[in-house]
Amino acid sequence: MYMKKIKLLFILALVGILLIGCKGKAARVQEQLDLGSKYMAELDYESAIVALNKAIKIDPKNVDAYKMLAEVYEKSGRLEDARATLEKVLDIDDLSSDNEDEINNRIKNLDFLVAISKLPGEYDEPTALELSNAKNFKIYYTVETENNKFAVSNAEYIEPILFDEDGTYIVTTHTTDENNVEHDEAKVKYVLKLKSENKDKQSVKEETEATSSTEATKGWKQVGDDWYYIKDDGELAKGALLEGKKEYYF
Repeated sequence: MYMKKIKLLFILALVGILLIGCKGKAARVQEQLDLGSKYMAELDYESAIVALNKAIKIDPKNVDAYKMLAEVYEKSGRLEDARATLEKVLDIDDLSSDNEDEINNRIKNLDFLVAISKLPGEYDEPTALELSNAKNFKIYYTVETENNKFAVSNAEYIEPILFDEDGTYIVTTHTTDENNVEHDEAKVKYVLKLKSENKDKQSVKEETEATSSTEATKGWKQVGDDWYYIKDDGELAKGALLEGKKEYYF
């Protein structure tokens, strides 16, 4: 009788330990999922990737962790990484038919999204972004920044987007298909903190461009039937102008 009680207590204790272990595992996974969601909302994709990979390491069969990780890659324009992540879900044993259908649809949907050439993050040199789409749909983008020189709203992408001044740039992109349907957007953040030598190069470039522009436009210019004189500083001549031995009035 005594031995039966001992055996029963041992079994109950073992079950309790297993239940606590399962609960602890689920809680740890959920903690990482919550962190991943938080970082994704803040556009801190690298931290989100770290958190979600931790969740997958804790529970390699957690479908939600893979789904969220793929979403991070989609939103940051890393479509090949998104594809590889979604394909891993299809290898999970006992995957439900609903999950399988959802994953297959998301893999197909990748062809409608925008791939971005540069990883989001901080850069210390001028950075150019190239956008692309597998189906060659039109791509539109918006740049949010305090620098009005770079601010753009829903412009069609034609050439690489260059950022060459200090600042924070949030870029949102999407495609529009042949039926003018807009597809899911990517949204990334870049922070430029240029090295001093890069700033010096940029200043020289701007000064050279300004000088070239002035030299190219100064002198007499005809607009329609009228003639105008552009001075060395690029301004239109007004009043009297003495050129050689001739005097002109405007």
